[in-house]
Amino acid sequence: MVTLVPRRNEMPYCRPPTAPPTQLILASTIEAPAAARAYTREVIEYAVADPDPEYLFTVSLVVSELVTNAVRYGTEPGDSMLVVLDADDRRTRVEVHDTVRREPRLKPESDERGRGRGLYIVDALATWGTGERPMGKYVWAEVRRQVTTSPIKVTPSLAFLADVTFTTGMHYSDAGPVAQLLLIHAPPRRTGETFEWIEAGMRALSFCLGLSPIEDEPRYIGSRISLHHGVARLDYGDGWWELHIPGTGQTWQKHVAAGGPIRLALSFEPAPTGRTQDDLPQFIEAGIEAGKVRWGTTRARPRSRLNVRADRPGV
Repeated sequence: MVTLVPRRNEMPYCRPPTAPPTQLILASTIEAPAAARAYTREVIEYAVADPDPEYLFTVSLVVSELVTNAVRYGTEPGDSMLVVLDADDRRTRVEVHDTVRREPRLKPESDERGRGRGLYIVDALATWGTGERPMGKYVWAEVRRQVTTSPIKVTPSLAFLADVTFTTGMHYSDAGPVAQLLLIHAPPRRTGETFEWIEAGMRALSFCLGLSPIEDEPRYIGSRISLHHGVARLDYGDGWWELHIPGTGQTWQKHVAAGGPIRLALSFEPAPTGRTQDDLPQFIEAGIEAGKVRWGTTRARPRSRLNVRADRPGV
């Protein structure tokens, strides 16, 4: 009987690699998206200097959605897929190779259809496309690291924004009054909606508004509030639409109409089911501690803008 003893002061011959692999083969199962997210975080944390949590979340979400699409539409039971990652300080590129040649495409959103929203998330957060391979196809996406405060290129859909709720109020201090405006999405209620999907949409809305992390000073995001015949609206960065802000009250509107500052806050997490107004401070405090709240300062703009621009085709 032979006992193997490692030599002292010498490294074993077979050492694990110092860097994570750039490719990962996954079985086409429901566990594949979670495994892909963990792999993505490992690659980025190794390749990118001091990646911020928001960038990690964005890239992981894009990879997860592409892998989910491959499981649902790009593979058959028993198949495998290949995930390829290339990350540096400027961007992360991912490729997901599967065995089906049919290319994915954006489909009109529908409340009745529980699937099909994943590609909208990818389209909002990344540049993406497809390519051919000998036995199937690959879908690629590239997420650029945010080094400026430029808004995201795609605003959330109208169907998503329909479930965003507004809470308004006034805060008084020695520095003067400040109007408050809080944006929270309703909890999942439609088929296919998840907490992760809602958080992705609220992050996109935060990008469009140019909000900053709660631990930073609230940056000025421009004049985004309009008042027209007593109706308050929020310009969220879309080319055609503004959001109606209900229930503002006379005190709030008088302060805004006089040019007073408005502190706008947004929660990534949806409101808990059964939440009351008394639960709101505790909910926001928990969101701040978890890094799930963004904010900024805005003011009123001229009252000439309408809810739908008159030059829009078909209006």
